[in-house]
Amino acid sequence: MFIRFDWDAFVEKKEISVTGVTEWTTYETHEHAGTLLEVCITKDETDYNAKDGEVISNVMEKFKVKVKKDVTVSVGDKIRLFNPVATAYGKRKMDGSWSNYKNQLSVTCDDIEIL
Repeated sequence: MFIRFDWDAFVEKKEISVTGVTEWTTYETHEHAGTLLEVCITKDETDYNAKDGEVISNVMEKFKVKVKKDVTVSVGDKIRLFNPVATAYGKRKMDGSWSNYKNQLSVTCDDIEIL
């Protein structure tokens, strides 16, 4: 159901920018847990070994980052994550059920740095 992957290798040639900032509350208790950031990949220079004529990029892909503390950050800031744990999962858009297609990221980190 869940797949962990190498976050450092994933972001090595990418730039992550903040597109939204809200409070992070736990699903079960609705208690305050930190800051929830919506982020977007704004630069991707990763070599995906694409076939001739094929273009592969994650530019403009969005995902959310749960920061385990309150942070002050603005939309547009470029960030780096400290101690991130990333999990890939899939969910079918049509009916909301889980699928085997791992196209979503769940990322939690201890802190961020504004670059």
